[in-house]
Amino acid sequence: MKLIELAGPGERLSVLCIDVHSDDIEIGAGGAGGGPVVGVGVRPRLALAEQTGLALDHGDPACEVVAPGIVEHHQFNRFILGEPDEKISKRITTLSEMMISANFDAPVRNNIRHAVWLKLWGNVCFNPISALSFATLDRITSEPHLRMLCISCMNEAKAVSDALGVNIDSAMIDRRLAAAGRAVGHKMSMLQDLERGRSMEIDALVGRCKN
Repeated sequence: MKLIELAGPGERLSVLCIDVHSDDIEIGAGGAGGGPVVGVGVRPRLALAEQTGLALDHGDPACEVVAPGIVEHHQFNRFILGEPDEKISKRITTLSEMMISANFDAPVRNNIRHAVWLKLWGNVCFNPISALSFATLDRITSEPHLRMLCISCMNEAKAVSDALGVNIDSAMIDRRLAAAGRAVGHKMSMLQDLERGRSMEIDALVGRCKN
């Protein structure tokens, strides 16, 4: 996917939000008209952030793509914001203030990699398990055999993040499972894709997490 000149001559977008899980994306020079670019769900595409100087965010909302270009929001409205250089910049605090004024929960963090990897810990297990078992997120995190599989997968993901210098306490595994379990009846995106006959994001969500 290539995004070039989304803003017209002399125009400037306030914010450009991109929600992709794939590495196949290129931001053209001036594509946002000079405005901040926010990667939503680019997991763990931190290299893209460093190449473009964009602000990264880690989104928690549980949503469903019901048709091309139509997304239904089911639960949660939290977006953790941060810069790839770990500084608290003016643009990231301004973006946070804009989102909070629109009733989003949008805290700013000085270590966005922690949030991105914690999110990936969940996706690397929740998504494939949901596609294999057809289980919703609350079942994945509560049924003993599925929960144990999640813990095993998360420990493997933790080994990768540790090796990359992103050290997250193993106690966060239980907290991650507890938070995800609140999304009762939610189907992970990979299961949604499977049921609708769409290609699944196996490489983007699972293949990228390797040591």
